[in-house]
Amino acid sequence: MMFPVAVMGNGLSVSRSGFYDWRGREPSARAQENERLKVAIRAARAKWASGAADAQIEGNDQLGAAVGH
Repeated sequence: MMFPVAVMGNGLSVSRSGFYDWRGREPSARAQENERLKVAIRAARAKWASGAADAQIEGNDQLGAAVGH
């Protein structure tokens, strides 16, 4: 079920112009990093489907982020 922007904006205390401004923005740095990690994790899972410990160790090295913590 879809609702008009004006109705949703009133319910959430957001102006129509604020909604359209938000919708047109680039993803935040955090959202971009999350997407990069998601892609890398999917690739690691496909590569190491049977060796979770190895994937965690190598994943930490390749991603530059804690994996499995």
